[in-house]
Amino acid sequence: MEKFSTAAVCLCLALAASAAPATARENCEFLASAPDEHRVARGDTLWGLAATFLKDPWCWPQVWELNRTRIRDPHWIYPGQVILFDRSRQRLRLAATGSAASERLSPSARSTPVNDVPVPAIDPEWERFGRQLRMLPAREADRLPRILGFSERRRIAGPGDIALVEGELATAAATTRRHEVLRMLPPVVDPDDGSLLAVPLQRIGLAEYLWTDGTLLHRFRMTSAERELAAGDRLVLAEDAAPASADNRPPVQLHPAPPFEGRVASLLHGGRWAAQHDVVALNRGRQAGLDGGSLVAVVRQVRIAGHDSLHHPASPQAIATLLVLEAHEQVSLALVLRSADAIAVGDRVRSVEQAPR
Repeated sequence: MEKFSTAAVCLCLALAASAAPATARENCEFLASAPDEHRVARGDTLWGLAATFLKDPWCWPQVWELNRTRIRDPHWIYPGQVILFDRSRQRLRLAATGSAASERLSPSARSTPVNDVPVPAIDPEWERFGRQLRMLPAREADRLPRILGFSERRRIAGPGDIALVEGELATAAATTRRHEVLRMLPPVVDPDDGSLLAVPLQRIGLAEYLWTDGTLLHRFRMTSAERELAAGDRLVLAEDAAPASADNRPPVQLHPAPPFEGRVASLLHGGRWAAQHDVVALNRGRQAGLDGGSLVAVVRQVRIAGHDSLHHPASPQAIATLLVLEAHEQVSLALVLRSADAIAVGDRVRSVEQAPR
């Protein structure tokens, strides 16, 4: 998976390309209050920097997408670097001096202290809940080993407790590796035809293998828990031997989704509405060209209250921007990056490039 670096350079250099179409400049005008320069600080994000300079940060993917094919070598934006806003030419560029890193554009080269941490595209905390989720086909989810109960007849458990687990372990190596404890959430149903798309599961803890009776019964010790563990929770072999953290997760490169039409199929936190930083499921996935990092818009028909609908029909309006975290063939998980209104199951989604402004 590509890193954030391409997006970082494109954010800074996108408007420096003289060949950029006029429509992109019109859609992505700079704020009158934008500063002449901005020194990148720890805690900054590419999304936040776009909001600092642009009237509409939702159009940021359209801006840097124009230059993706022109930028061959990856770069990062680091704390201490200075972003200059050239008002006479309506351009953004990195200052050549006075930053934590030095650069020259032809040929591309840069140097930076090895302990510098690059600026992420979005706040890693925004992804925290989304990274605890995964999607599986219903039959595959049902086959996962499940907790039957706990020692001393406990109904719920936490770190240090012993669980009796029933089911076939994934591999022989499963006895030497840690497992994730997952809780099954309500299934995702396609709002178009009512078909079952997938079963979402939320990671709620970790467990280590202790013993098996040689059949399908095993004992596990719960090593960590983000909430109370219960009978019926499932186990799956952990994908990574290292603890999950913001530092070792593979970064996601943000990019506009290709043209497509779909709907919000489920709200993963429960409830009737979703807002910023919630995670939703979409009834489109890889078959529609979506992948991790795709940016999509939620579009709703908006009618002005108090006006005759015959003479003032509803018009489509983008009410939210979503970041696809994980895509399967026909379903995907997406994080709500920005929302101007509550999101509901059935709302239409499309690429940010197709969304009305």
